[in-house]
Amino acid sequence: MTTPYDKSFFEHVDQTSNNSARHVVPLVLDLLEHPVSLVDFGAGIGTWASEFEQHGVRDLICVDGDYVDRNSLRVSQSQFFEGDLTKPIDLGRKFELAVCLEVGEHLPESASDCLVSTLARHADTILFSAAIPHQGGTDHVNEQWPAFWAEKFKTQGFECFDCIRLRIWEISDVSWWYKQNMLVFANAEGIKRGTVASNISQSLVQSPSSLVHTDVYLSAVQALQSHRDLKDIPRLPWAIRAVTKSVQASVKFHMSQLFSK
Repeated sequence: MTTPYDKSFFEHVDQTSNNSARHVVPLVLDLLEHPVSLVDFGAGIGTWASEFEQHGVRDLICVDGDYVDRNSLRVSQSQFFEGDLTKPIDLGRKFELAVCLEVGEHLPESASDCLVSTLARHADTILFSAAIPHQGGTDHVNEQWPAFWAEKFKTQGFECFDCIRLRIWEISDVSWWYKQNMLVFANAEGIKRGTVASNISQSLVQSPSSLVHTDVYLSAVQALQSHRDLKDIPRLPWAIRAVTKSVQASVKFHMSQLFSK
């Protein structure tokens, strides 16, 4: 059975995730008061999990499909569990933190509730990101604005905390999709632990802003400028949509910041 998630795909993901994880993981651990157990759904070869492990999180499990090359894993093979994220998964235990980064867009929209339910089943605090509309990427079939996912988590009793994005927004080594999309979700138990309440309660939002990172905006502008002669007509609609969404999101975000003061 063919799959777009071959060795070259995961090698590319590993390269783009490695630097990001080095910067983001210490921040997340500080914000969440160093959880000691973790499960990463859609972990690939375990790039993010490996970084958490290097920072002291020894009790961890990675979950992904049977297409992952076990010989390429950055964690031990005993820490990898095969699972289909379009279907319910139950590992029979809970972890202090669940991680699911840039995964939801690879699953059909019909599987969105199942993914969120699986995450909620395994942890009271969740680090999550997923591609926004027109972000683009390999086999992106379910790109959604953050509010879509926040609503899904809300039905599971999870609140949204937008505590990561602005902290990493200007870090050049962090890939823009993480800077643009990364959120924390926590339920009552997660908040009760104190990790959320003491460190990031001020970041609680009813609906996370639909941000588009400046790197995307500049890329779209450059695309428009490079195609002024209209030779590449098929690419123009994407560039126009990207610039429009970026401007709309930027205005919405800055207005929300203005009125919150």
